[in-house]
Amino acid sequence: MDKTIKIPEVSVFIAAFNAENYIEEAINSLLEQTFTDFEIIIVNDGSTDRTSSVIQKFSDNRIRYYENEQNMGLVFTRNRLKTLAKGKYLAVLDSDDIAHVDRIKLQYEYLSANPHVVLCGGHGRQIDENGKFEGKMIEVITGKDLGPYMILNNPFINSSTMFRHDAFMAIGGYKDFPLAEDYDCFVRMSEKGVVTNLDDVLVDYRIHNTNTTKIYADNLITYQKKVIAYILSSLGLKGIDTKTDLYYEIFSNQLSHFHLESYHQLLGEIKLANDRIGKYNKQEFKGILHRLWYAIVMNQNIKTNALKIFITSEVFNLKSFTSKQFRKVFKKSVKHIFNYA
Repeated sequence: MDKTIKIPEVSVFIAAFNAENYIEEAINSLLEQTFTDFEIIIVNDGSTDRTSSVIQKFSDNRIRYYENEQNMGLVFTRNRLKTLAKGKYLAVLDSDDIAHVDRIKLQYEYLSANPHVVLCGGHGRQIDENGKFEGKMIEVITGKDLGPYMILNNPFINSSTMFRHDAFMAIGGYKDFPLAEDYDCFVRMSEKGVVTNLDDVLVDYRIHNTNTTKIYADNLITYQKKVIAYILSSLGLKGIDTKTDLYYEIFSNQLSHFHLESYHQLLGEIKLANDRIGKYNKQEFKGILHRLWYAIVMNQNIKTNALKIFITSEVFNLKSFTSKQFRKVFKKSVKHIFNYA
């Protein structure tokens, strides 16, 4: 390598497939950043439209453009980061999204000042296919280590994330979990350090008819279950296949009244497993399970005396029990008693 070439602090990665309609906006949003010490790595994954010609109109020397020989899929394409990226930090931007002007600056400064943090994301604004913001925000949990919260869902907007290059390499990059590869990556990265979100709007997240998550919903379920299985296994639970299917009903909010006792038992097992190994702060994790149990009890498919089963559970956490929760649980209990009296 020519030693006169400065290594950029940040590598921003865009995977592109048939992105002719949006990728110019995505690239421009990066070139307009207030922070400038970065490279933009764009990998065209066998596009059959004008994606290549749109990208190659740009002459900025920070852009490094590559093409897969054929369509290899998003996981393969994203894993090219392992050999192409030079930066200390890696940022992701989807080819149809728009980075806010201070995005890279805010994340770079935060990660630089907090060496124990390996990943950070932020809030997003939802825009339509024409780039119009219609008032809907995508708000994420902020101000805390989100490792324990991974059991609830993926708390990150992938297109808002920046993470440490060495942490990404340490976990071996993305697994072949199409559509859930980011969730899996963030779960495993949370085992290397703190993962969190900034209380800042970092991206415009575009919703349109060709979003891959809308097209391949069945695949998403399959690989989300694999991530859940990994989380449960990491806590030391046994009989993972059965527990994963049951927990996915909770995860996806597709609950059955007939499984209520099984849900309760599973959450109790998860709590005891964490108590034994201490993977997460016990009190905080109990609060997370309390939140799950509340959502289960209040689900419209669950017909029961909600207050009784809620407060007598081992995952009930008095410190997390709000007056609003009490009013709602009490109201549902009264309604249940009168309906079945």
